[in-house]
Amino acid sequence: MTTWMLQKNSTCKVFLKGQTRGIDLFASVCAAVDKTKLQWSKLCGISTDGAPAMTGERSGLATLICNKVSEEGGSSIKLHCIIHQQALCAKVLKFDHIMGPVVKAINAIRSRALRHRQYQQFLLDIQAEYGDVFGLFR
Repeated sequence: MTTWMLQKNSTCKVFLKGQTRGIDLFASVCAAVDKTKLQWSKLCGISTDGAPAMTGERSGLATLICNKVSEEGGSSIKLHCIIHQQALCAKVLKFDHIMGPVVKAINAIRSRALRHRQYQQFLLDIQAEYGDVFGLFR
């Protein structure tokens, strides 16, 4: 059974169980946006992992969200997660010898809460452009 979660500053969590088609995901996102009283027109983009339910041209979550934002007077873009893009490129270009250690390092940082907090503090201390690293599990 697949579970999907949307989180906005820990104020709203929505769990999906069962089917996770684009329309199912969109209904849950709509419920979360309505519950938190967010404005669709303020949404500027959505990043996906490339799954068909997320990227389908007619009924994928990204398409449905972008259509909703347009209906509300805003504009948004669809992006493919940079980590997933790099992983796909590495697979095609046979860069597993590079991506393997990268994934291992990210997972090592994320696997322990203290280590993760220390890493986040390190990024703040050096005034890094990004404040966190996202988990990559293979």
